[in-house]
Amino acid sequence: MPEALKASISAIVLIVANVGLYFFGTAIDTEVLTTIISGVAIAIFTAYAAWKNHNFTKAAQVGQLATDMVKLEDKKDKIEAAEEVAND
Repeated sequence: MPEALKASISAIVLIVANVGLYFFGTAIDTEVLTTIISGVAIAIFTAYAAWKNHNFTKAAQVGQLATDMVKLEDKKDKIEAAEEVAND
């Protein structure tokens, strides 16, 4: 996602949250609101990244093994091709 789009989405979230709080009679400083939203976003993104980058499920573990085998086979093919070039 482009950085400009991320910044725009962040600004919109802050504005909507601030207007919503103001509508209900609660005025929160923008810096405090930014800190709260940033903290929640960091917690969510950290949890998502941990889940996405680790193979917790059996299906993910099998998929990782298949990916590793394909990468290993690709490396083996490249090594063999390099050896052929070196021997010629």
